[in-house]
Amino acid sequence: MRPPSPSMIIVGMADTDVAQLARRRQNFWWLFLLVLCVLLLPLALVTGVLIAGSKDDEGVPLFLWILGGAQFLTLLLVVAGLFWLRRRGVGWAQPPLSMGVDRQRRKAIFRSIRAVEPVPQADQEVADDLARRMSRQRWLALYLPLISLPALIGFIAGDRDTLDWLAVIAFLFMYASLPFLLRDVRRARRWREQYGSPES
Repeated sequence: MRPPSPSMIIVGMADTDVAQLARRRQNFWWLFLLVLCVLLLPLALVTGVLIAGSKDDEGVPLFLWILGGAQFLTLLLVVAGLFWLRRRGVGWAQPPLSMGVDRQRRKAIFRSIRAVEPVPQADQEVADDLARRMSRQRWLALYLPLISLPALIGFIAGDRDTLDWLAVIAFLFMYASLPFLLRDVRRARRWREQYGSPES
């Protein structure tokens, strides 16, 4: 008999109090971001329209209206897609179980994983889920440099203004965090080997 996949395990935990609270909190943050973007996108569009109108007597370019509408539609599709994938039981779309516990308990579990130490039995399920997610963050070490490369090339080759300097500083902080990220990935994998549940 095949062992259950992580996504099946997470779906199987969907009726626990921790998982239900994690889902409610994830819903809140998704809806909060959606409302925030709904409010900010029209503001950004109006700002672009005013700038374009002040520079061009012929009116607002059509591409500005298309761009604003496309951004709004894309946002709605992304949120709707995430909800649909979560209902389908896709593992990565499920909320982290750590969202369903209080902050102190979550920090204690995180510290135990980073120290490669066991957790109380009551926290084992949450720790298994958190360690599994932490061990999958290695791809960020490749993704972050890739997204920053165009900005760095433009910074070196072009004119530099305040926003360019701020972007480079932000990317430097991201680069400085990569060794700590990879360290946490290694420790999470060690924790899973030593203290993780067999099905995790």
